[in-house]
Amino acid sequence: MTRLKIVTTLAAAALALAPALSMAQAAAQDQRPTVAIMYFNNGSFGRDARDYDALGRGVADFLITEMAGNPAIRVVERDALDKIMKEQDLGASQRMDQETASRVGKLLGARYMVFGGFIADPKGNVQLNARAVNTETGMIVHTDAVSGKADGMMDVIRQLSEKLNKGMKLHDLPRRSAMAPAGGTTQVAAAPLPAKVPFAAVMLYSKGIKALGEGNKAEATTLFKKCVSDFPEFEKPKDELKKLGA
Repeated sequence: MTRLKIVTTLAAAALALAPALSMAQAAAQDQRPTVAIMYFNNGSFGRDARDYDALGRGVADFLITEMAGNPAIRVVERDALDKIMKEQDLGASQRMDQETASRVGKLLGARYMVFGGFIADPKGNVQLNARAVNTETGMIVHTDAVSGKADGMMDVIRQLSEKLNKGMKLHDLPRRSAMAPAGGTTQVAAAPLPAKVPFAAVMLYSKGIKALGEGNKAEATTLFKKCVSDFPEFEKPKDELKKLGA
């Protein structure tokens, strides 16, 4: 290999690693524990099981928003996770395991990586199973599960968030009225989750998030607009449309 080719190869490698190194450096400067949340696996079964595939993204997005309400921790934004997933060639259909979660967590500069799965059924029930990995040791430090009605998904997410905070020995989530603005380059500055959102709205939003993560902005915009039209009190799709300039 010529000297020019070697230099070009090294430069390309440095550019590819730059985003991950930047996130890791930011985490090192902030002493708060950083938590990253991967997309949840679809463990539903039955004839219509694949209809719920997009929910794995929605669950992660809602959990990111809820856990970001804790100013004592840093939570990696969904956009940063999407970028690493693409760089690592991790397709949406690939099931996340302990080893993958630990590897991606390190790239994101996260101390803890949360991953897991969900089960949804046509009767309107949902169950979430989550595991937290310490990316430094690669060991699972906490597992938990919550269940409830699909139309009560926001409450199920809140329960899981509280259990994860306690299980990972993080600071408890503050009361909503006392929430301080989040700081740090990877902390999500988002409004708290609403008290209740119909499951149909959750699914529409989740499909929009999936389309956006796959680079299909036109489809994502259409889905977010339908979500806003059908469920005007749901703020999250409105936030996504603002980001898209739609």
